[in-house]
Order: sequence, then C-alpha cells, then structure tokens
Amino acid sequence: MVRRVFAERLRSLRLERGLTQGGLAARSEVSVDAVRRLEKARYSPTLDTVSKLARGLGLSVSGMLAVVVTAATNERAELDGFIDGCDVAQQRTALRVLRVLFDPVPSDGD
Repeated sequence: MVRRVFAERLRSLRLERGLTQGGLAARSEVSVDAVRRLEKARYSPTLDTVSKLARGLGLSVSGMLAVVVTAATNERAELDGFIDGCDVAQQRTALRVLRVLFDPVPSDGD
C-alpha cells in the first residue's frame, strides 16, 4: 500500500511539473529506469533516492513523503480498529497468521 501511494505521489508531482520520466531522472540524478520502476511501485526507494527525487522536484523530503506518511498512519488506524473489533481468540489467530507471514525464515546456516 505505502509503495503504491509513493508511486502515485511521484507520478502526480512529476506530471504537475510537466516533466517526463527522463526529465525527472536527469534533474534528480537517478536513472530513468529507477523513476519508471518507482512509478510502477516495483520497489521501495532508499532515503538517498527519495532525497534526490525531492530535490529534482523542488521539494523537501518531508513534503514529498507527507502523503505517504498519512497513508501509512491511516492503514495503521484501520488495522488497530479491525483488531479492536475482534474477540481475544480472533486476535490470537490473527497474531499467529501475521507471524507466519512476516517472521523471517531461518536460513540453513541458522
């Protein structure tokens, strides 16, 4: 979700400024492929890349990420509301499912 929100924000900001992906890439000193992949939500940018893109768009990093932070906060509130509406057994089940989905899998060397 957050990656998609960032992608939409980046594309919107670029288009508002009348820039092509290549134009933004040149102004930001990142590759055109990076801009393309970010706008398609193919990967999450590093802070360095966000900083370069913000500079290329004439924004602060916080200005560029404001919408993304709001979206993440809203998602957290939605999750909290969902969990609060569950009984204790459902909460335990949800926690087990989340652990299976997100706990790192030990490698052969662990």
